[in-house]
Amino acid sequence: MLVTPAGVDSQPDVRGSHSSNVQTLMIEPATAESGHALYNALWSFHPEFTEDETGRALVSVCLRDDSQVLEVFDAIEKFLAERRPDPAPTSIDLSLNGRRYRIVDS
Repeated sequence: MLVTPAGVDSQPDVRGSHSSNVQTLMIEPATAESGHALYNALWSFHPEFTEDETGRALVSVCLRDDSQVLEVFDAIEKFLAERRPDPAPTSIDLSLNGRRYRIVDS
């Protein structure tokens, strides 16, 4: 797994009235179908799934601590590896604390 910065969001991810140590990981699947599959893969982390009017999917997960961040990244890596149809690398975009990243499974 390779996690690389993919730029910086113009505004940080802030949701609701979570305590200051809770972070929200926003994941941008390529399609609504893969968003639903990712939602199911992250079920134990209590994700939320939304889809805008254009069909763009977004899966979010509230994280309590750094160890949970690593657990979610591991789950995403496993998700990518299981969905890979061939040896070509697969990736998924996400943002955390206002920074954008790309996880690449090669």
